Amino acid sequence: MRAQNISYMYECEWTDDFVHRSGLDYYSPEIPGLIELHNTVILPAKESDLQTWGIGGADVNKTLFEQIRQGIAFGGCYSYSTEDEVHMDETVYYIPVIMKHWGHFLIDVLSRFWFLLDGMDQGYRIAFCSLDFYNAELQGNYAEAVRLLNVPADRMLFVDRPMRFRKIIVPKASFGYSMKIHEVYLRTISFLKEKALCSVKTEELIPVEKIYFTRTRFQRAKLMEVGEKEIETLFASIGYRVMAPEALSFTEQVFYLSNCRELAGLSGSVMHNILFTEEDTKVAILNRTCMPNPPQFAINQASKAEITYIDCYSKWTLSHPQDYGGPNGGPVQVEVNENLYKYLYDCGYGCCLTDSRPQALKKLRNLIRFFYLKLRNKAKKTVFLTNAYRKCTSFYHRSSSISQNIQT
Repeated sequence: MRAQNISYMYECEWTDDFVHRSGLDYYSPEIPGLIELHNTVILPAKESDLQTWGIGGADVNKTLFEQIRQGIAFGGCYSYSTEDEVHMDETVYYIPVIMKHWGHFLIDVLSRFWFLLDGMDQGYRIAFCSLDFYNAELQGNYAEAVRLLNVPADRMLFVDRPMRFRKIIVPKASFGYSMKIHEVYLRTISFLKEKALCSVKTEELIPVEKIYFTRTRFQRAKLMEVGEKEIETLFASIGYRVMAPEALSFTEQVFYLSNCRELAGLSGSVMHNILFTEEDTKVAILNRTCMPNPPQFAINQASKAEITYIDCYSKWTLSHPQDYGGPNGGPVQVEVNENLYKYLYDCGYGCCLTDSRPQALKKLRNLIRFFYLKLRNKAKKTVFLTNAYRKCTSFYHRSSSISQNIQT
């Protein structure tokens, strides 16, 4: 397994964890199987404070098998009236949940579509639960990816009420948050990549050699992250094309990723896309938090890219580690720092670099926004807005106005 460069990270306990994880082997020789359940009800997804994507799923005598859950993010039985049951005299494949979250879709959802390969597919409809696709159809890149797997839209069955099926076939996951990668998952990704690159949609696209995948145009990131704009500007100044993944179709993403030679972006779902890069692509993963993103290490190994980790989070936040999701999932503050400058200098960009690190005023503004978002996120978890939250909101807007007036 290719070593991953961690020389541009801070010396701390988290870096030791990166070293440990980077040295593990994430391939599994096991082949996932199929679970068959007879005369079983699938409950639609229902909002829950305990599960990110809700409760619901295949109800087997008021319990759920672990293989039917989606980790600790989806699954759980609840009471319902048998009068609401719809009897479906058919056999279906069952994908527990399809969420509108690209990183988890790549890992948790596509990892169950391996049954479409090698002539195993029997053509049954594919049932799924979701809190995100209310019109009973997948949308955007999620629909495009499934379509490239040769699954037409009318084959996907959205579970919007309790449905009792003659038989349910559940493909076990071939990859996951705390799972190793099975070979069938990699073949699923390769199949998707090949289909995308053969699409007529790629005929007029022009390859880009160096790409920076930004999160600055992603609405949720605007409420969770501070400081990426300066990083984006720096990469643009040395010849990287700045692209927002959510503004590209799935086919376009695969085309650009498979043709670029250098790729950079903040850690998280954006970097899970390196599954579609070619071997030896030079990838810079800019850590937006000191904490590791566990699935990324398996993805790094599977991609065979040349991986370099660079700590771009503000060093002072080491005392307040932020995870990638859950109750400790933000906000985070990133910046153009010595780690990033050293990396770019070592890559031969020294003659192109100008000191674009934010000056004191910009740093202050970013710091104010960080604490504004931190208090905002905390306030959202309470029933009513506190006086401190209103004061911080007012202070942030006043300081932003003052800062803009000084700059102009």
